[in-house]
Amino acid sequence: MNNTPILEFKNNKEFQKYCKFYQHLLFLDDWFIKFKMVDKIDLPDNNDNYVRIDGQCLFDFNSKSAVISIVNKSMYDEDINSRTVVECVIIHELLHLKVEYWKNSLSISDNEDMFGLLNHQYMEQMAKSILMLRYNLDYDYFMGEDNGEKEKTTNNT
Repeated sequence: MNNTPILEFKNNKEFQKYCKFYQHLLFLDDWFIKFKMVDKIDLPDNNDNYVRIDGQCLFDFNSKSAVISIVNKSMYDEDINSRTVVECVIIHELLHLKVEYWKNSLSISDNEDMFGLLNHQYMEQMAKSILMLRYNLDYDYFMGEDNGEKEKTTNNT
């Protein structure tokens, strides 16, 4: 594996290797997951328009099966000062399988939109935290300011 997060996979074999690695890391080995690398994902919104998204996780809890589609391209969005990292998207989509049951088990009809927003923020934070630990990255990496690698200091005492 690399020393920095993958921004774009070279081929499907490499993509599958990373997907399975994170599936195992997140204790999702008992799930039947098909990982797909795609060029784009357009999700319909409430106004019959389409919104471009980076990943999608369709799942069935009863059979513990899922199809996860990932757009194989990392981007930096200057308008919102945020870097999307394809490897982070894999983690984010897998985390749906860990936390999405909350929505199904709680009665929150009036607050459903807020719950969905907070749920996604939580998954995104966990996905970035995993990459920060794995690659010794700083928060600035996701801001696109530098390569994000933490300064390595030596203790001379």
